[in-house]
Amino acid sequence: MPKFYFAMRGSAAAGEVSGEFDTVEAARLEAEQSGKELIADAMATREAVGVQAIEVRDERGQVVASVPLSSLLPPDLVRGVA
Repeated sequence: MPKFYFAMRGSAAAGEVSGEFDTVEAARLEAEQSGKELIADAMATREAVGVQAIEVRDERGQVVASVPLSSLLPPDLVRGVA
């Protein structure tokens, strides 16, 4: 099973998390779920998320997917956000 690595773009936190997934799409869905959890945690603590996107890299280090956290929010909340 292919291994994928997840990195938070725009975060001061260093390091990556990895996992094995059947497909790039499955890894992207995991990144999406992680992004939703980051947003929920930020809302619960009333703190900034501090992450712009979660990037998914393959075993060669190439970015195969990117999930902008703004894409996980309702459109009304992201108006005017670049």
